[in-house]
This record gives sequence, structure tokens and C-alpha cells, in this order.
Amino acid sequence: MTTETIALDSKKVTKKLQAALAFLQKHPDWMKHANAFVMDTYNASNLMHFMSSGTTLEQKDECADRLIEAIKLGNKSLLGDFDVSGEIKPDDAPEEQSEPEQDTEPASEPKPETKKPKATKKIASTGDRLTDMILEAVIPLVEERVSDLSPNEGHVHESVDKIFKEEQRILRKKVDDYIASIPPREVVVIKTPTETKELEGRNHYKFGMLLQVAANDVPAFLVGPAGTGKSTAAINVAKALSLDYEIMSVGPQTSKGDLFGFKDANGNYHETGLVRAYRDGKLFLMDEIDAAHPGVLTMINLLMSNGKIVTPGGTFERHKDFRFIAAANTFGVGGNRHYVGRNHLDAATLDRFAFIEWPVDEGLEASLVGLKKDSPEFKWQADAATDCDAEEWLLGVTNIRKAVDQLGIRHVVSPRATIYGCRLLNAGIARQEVESMLLWKGLEQSDIRKILEQCNK
Repeated sequence: MTTETIALDSKKVTKKLQAALAFLQKHPDWMKHANAFVMDTYNASNLMHFMSSGTTLEQKDECADRLIEAIKLGNKSLLGDFDVSGEIKPDDAPEEQSEPEQDTEPASEPKPETKKPKATKKIASTGDRLTDMILEAVIPLVEERVSDLSPNEGHVHESVDKIFKEEQRILRKKVDDYIASIPPREVVVIKTPTETKELEGRNHYKFGMLLQVAANDVPAFLVGPAGTGKSTAAINVAKALSLDYEIMSVGPQTSKGDLFGFKDANGNYHETGLVRAYRDGKLFLMDEIDAAHPGVLTMINLLMSNGKIVTPGGTFERHKDFRFIAAANTFGVGGNRHYVGRNHLDAATLDRFAFIEWPVDEGLEASLVGLKKDSPEFKWQADAATDCDAEEWLLGVTNIRKAVDQLGIRHVVSPRATIYGCRLLNAGIARQEVESMLLWKGLEQSDIRKILEQCNK
């Protein structure tokens, strides 16, 4: 959600609250119910305090809607059946100009305390002990309240609501307290071509999308500053997919033998983590990939595309469960002022990955030291407004490829973007996220605007 959108929403919510407040200030009995409502629901001393407090925008919007609904329906009980006889008054509220409204029903004379009434007729057993106990407690009270009326369904429901109102409030408070005591959890729904399952646990706010990408066999390239949890995320992906994993950190001195193994002087073959992962069906994490020599990395292009790996120990077929995740501090286009030792990787290598930016998740960071903080809002699942079929995606990819060529921008948009894109769209990832991962891949915003303008000509 952009800053502009948040500002617009905030104005809308504030306007609704002010509209409700204008009515309440003219009707003291309603104001007392509203103050009691925010005190009980949001732990605010009164409505004015609630409006100026640091309560979340969602809670203020929820409160405004509840107040306006009660006012429109003319039903104070929607705000709760509160005891408002005490001194509950909004701070800094304008002077009340109107007299308190008179109740539509005349006040009844106080009734002398009586013993609990008994039902006038025998209550037939329902066969359920709990239901029978409730009926035995409720029916006598209902009969007492409707004894001087012609009982109908509305009277009965009203009586039952009044009887259980206080119990409902107490139960709700207990439930709210219990929910507040539960540590924050994230539920990730993972959809693969063969199954759908849910996973629980606090992870980076983009973990769900990474998991979806890996589960659908698209190599992922995580780009982010040091310490953002890229390696941890890859390991958690392996655990979520019930896979073992191999990790290799590469650099300028990484050789072909480091990747594919070698034979010693006695002719014995020494295999590597990459070979084991490829052959046995594990997740392979290549860490610091942008620090490696670009010429050596081109050797992984064949194994990622053709389903075979050629090593000094023989040729091995790609296991169906093999997954590849790379982690880097840059987009593979050379060093920057923070990471000066990074290399410009070959375009053919970069083309084989879906790029995912992996920034710091401050909510996750806080949870690691026992604190609570919300992670950034991130919606990566597709909805009806972003649905895209294969034909539409193919047309978009080809148009962008033509625009890149016409503008002379150094960027590769290969058929892999079409293949991987259809796979990820079918897995439920939003189109804009798929475009970011497969088409833009770290391009400058100015270049992206030029490409889109060229496509629209």
C-alpha cells in the first residue's frame, strides 16, 4: 500500500469518525454508550481519546462503521449493553446544546427482588445434557419477562439476548485476552502441480512467494543486503518441501572442480554438494553467487536447462526434486558502492533465474529478540483483477522483447520468461510479481518506463 493510498484511507476513516461524533455530541445518552463501547473494545478512556490515540487505522475504521451502523438503525444495543451510570464523559468535547432524549418507553417501577421463577410447564428433554441445562435456566426467565405480553418470537429472542448479554461480554474478553497472548503466526499456503498444503511459522514476509517459486521448479535468485536471511530462507524452503539441502559459497577462486568434482592422483572421484543435490534430489543453495567468476558460472547453464550434469565421475540425470536457489547482494550486473567486489555475470546465466528482491524484514528482526512488530504488507497472490492467461502472458513477453531490441537496452527477455511465467501464474502468483521476477530483473525504473512506453506505441 503506497503512502498516498494510506493518506486517502486515513482521511476517509477520520471523516466517518467525525460524522459519528457530530451526532453523539448532540445526544448524551448515545455518547455514554459510545464511550463505554470504545472503553470495553479498544481499552480507550473515551471516544475522543480513542480518536487521537495511536490505535491502528483498521481499528478506527472498524469503530466508525460500528458507530454509524448503530446510529442509522437507531439501536444503541449494537454498541453493547453497558452500565453507563458513572461519570463517563469525553475529554474536550463541545458543550452539549440539546437536552437528553427521553426514552420512548416509560420507565418501569422497580420490581421487588423475587426468587428465581419456575417454568409453568415441564420441559421435554432434548437428549443433550448441556442443551437441557440451558433450557432449564432460560425458559423460566423468558416466561417471567413475557408474562404480561402476548409472547411471540421477537419477544423471546429479545429476552434471551438480554439474559446472555453480560455472559457474552465476559466470554468475549476472555477470548480476546487469549488471542492476544498467542505469538504471531504466519500461515503459508503452498500450491504445487501435485498438492496444496499449509505451513505455519514466522518467516520473512516474502517467504511464501519464494516457497511457491521453488515448489514449482523455477530457480530463484535472491537479491538483498547482507544479513537479511537469504540463506535461512533457502534452508526453510528445503524443510517445507521435505528436502535435504546442500550449501556452497562461491567466490573469485571457485573452480570447475569445486562445482563438479575432480579425480585425485589415484583416479578416485571426489563429488561435490552440487552433484549430490542434482543427482539425489536435494535443494542446492549457491551463496554469494555474484562474487564468483562469471566464466566458471556459465558451466551451470547446461545442468539447469538440459537435465544432465557431466562430471569427471560420469554423467548424471537430474532428479525431479532438485531445486536451485542462488543468493546475492546485487543483481549480477557488477559492484556498487556497498559491494564493490561483485562481478558482472553472464546474461545467459542470469536468464535462468527468477529474481526476488529480499530486503530487511523488521518485523521478523524484532521477533528474533522477543519483540512484536508488524512486517511490511506484501500481497503476492493473484486475485480476479490480476488474472492472466497463457495467451495474454505470451503477448506481453514478446512485446517487451521487441521494445527492448528497438530501444537497444542491454537486457535479455528469452522464452524462459514465457515458460516460467505461465508456470508461476498458474501457481497463483500475481502478474506484477511475475513480471518483476522474470522480465525486469533489476532494471532501472527509467528503462522500465521507456520499455512500457514503447510497447504502448
